[in-house]
Amino acid sequence: MTGVVVDKLRPHLVHSCCTDKSLVTLDLKQERRVQHFSVAEGAFAGIVQSVDVDGEQEILTVDSAGCVKVYLYRYRYR
Repeated sequence: MTGVVVDKLRPHLVHSCCTDKSLVTLDLKQERRVQHFSVAEGAFAGIVQSVDVDGEQEILTVDSAGCVKVYLYRYRYR
């Protein structure tokens, strides 16, 4: 694991990125993975979360090739 971020709006959600090229969101209340992204190239090296004025959430990652990737994050309870 190369980075872990506790969600700014929902602290029971944890976002993590790994060198295996995966970005995972875990729901600690439900004790399960709720979202998963993977990339073909460039292992993740870091992660941050951004929340704008309207409440839109983005997860930004940087990979070993120096690329920054932005993921719009929306979570709905089931």
